[in-house]
Amino acid sequence: DESAAFNDGQTNILVTVTLVESTLSFLGSLSIVTSYILFYRLRGRRKFSLELVFWLSISDMGSCVSYFIGDPDPGAACTVQAMLMNFFELASILWTTV
Repeated sequence: DESAAFNDGQTNILVTVTLVESTLSFLGSLSIVTSYILFYRLRGRRKFSLELVFWLSISDMGSCVSYFIGDPDPGAACTVQAMLMNFFELASILWTTV
């Protein structure tokens, strides 16, 4: 297709790189969430900053899930991916501004 910004090979490379990076980000966020849940002292009364990092990690994990969908054709999967991306990426921005 002449009007496409990327050819099929380039699109596949971009999707693969996105999936790898999303997986690494998801695992990093999962380690933060797991640490927060397992170590009770991190959840003390005066640890509001750590709670913000916890919720930021949750929103980042949701954003990663939206990227796991890949490059769907227009339709239901594309709409779900767009909704997840908009919600969780906006949530990440808002958690950093609290």
